[in-house]
Amino acid sequence: MDHRSPQSPPHASPQSPPLDAAQALDALLSLVGRDLERWLDLFADDAIVEFPYAPALGAPALLEGKAAIRGHFEGILERFRDLSFRGVRRYLTTDPDVALAELHGSAVILPAGTRYEQDYVLLIATRDGKVVRYREYWNPAAVLEAFGRDLYTHVDAPAGASTDAPANAPSSADRAVTR
Repeated sequence: MDHRSPQSPPHASPQSPPLDAAQALDALLSLVGRDLERWLDLFADDAIVEFPYAPALGAPALLEGKAAIRGHFEGILERFRDLSFRGVRRYLTTDPDVALAELHGSAVILPAGTRYEQDYVLLIATRDGKVVRYREYWNPAAVLEAFGRDLYTHVDAPAGASTDAPANAPSSADRAVTR
């Protein structure tokens, strides 16, 4: 278990080896809310993002493809200020292309200025140095406390988003997890 906070994100250059899942996790946490373009560059074009508990709030459970991921996070991240993570606990897996972590996130929610405190469990899978699966478990009660029911009323569901897809639906990214 690694209890370090995320450091400066590693970035693959043409000369450097591709990122493994643990490095991709650190980069994702360092860039989210700070540099959306560099954050999106960490994802494969066919990546999926899963939010298993989101349908309880009328939000998409599954985002398929980089365009859908961009559309979702552009709208959501506009509402967060000073997004930060602490207490990152990483768990070893037998596959360097899979990373699992628990962490706590904090932010100020705009425009109201309310605090958002959330505990997360993240599963990241990579292929050829790019994130192909990002699964984020979070507590819907904490979302309701900070946002009420209006977090997703300001965000149009992007193409490739589904509120009724099962969170563990097979996809092309499954080959990164189940080889």
